[in-house]
Amino acid sequence: MDIIKSKEHKEFRKYFLTQLDEFNQENHKIIVSYFGLIQADFIQQFIESLEHYLIERKIEPHRIKKLYSTTLHSLNNMLLYGELDSENQKLIGFFITLEEDRYHIYSCNLILEEKQAFLTDYITEINNLDKNEIELKYNQAIENSFISKDKNGIGLITMRYHSEEPLKFSFQKSDQKILFSLEMC
Repeated sequence: MDIIKSKEHKEFRKYFLTQLDEFNQENHKIIVSYFGLIQADFIQQFIESLEHYLIERKIEPHRIKKLYSTTLHSLNNMLLYGELDSENQKLIGFFITLEEDRYHIYSCNLILEEKQAFLTDYITEINNLDKNEIELKYNQAIENSFISKDKNGIGLITMRYHSEEPLKFSFQKSDQKILFSLEMC
């Protein structure tokens, strides 16, 4: 296990724990939480553990599929598009909560400041689409990814498609980078 030593670590961890505490105070039951480094092999282990946990608790199969898919896309996006910290590590925060009968997925990672405007515009655009428009945009993105090998946007479209509400997002300045947070339910 690598030890996180970056200067961003303390600030990021404090932000993550504050978000986790806010959900906890709003009567959300914390299902899973993770703060640390992300690597490709971690994602598979994480979603398999999540799937096992949900099956064990007899969660409906359609909800398991939705949480599995959304978690996979969220973690993959953070791995692919997240920025390295000052120690060349990809640091993330991720948790899933349950509020009454609704699951909330929360993620945060570092991005470059120049990505903030793109993400704001893109997420606002997909938040304003209805289900049919989102599905059409998703299918177009899949088609384009085969032609150009460009996968930008598929993960966010999938997350929005599975979310019952528009995606919530925020940015917090952290030294040279931005801490990008995304919430879906």
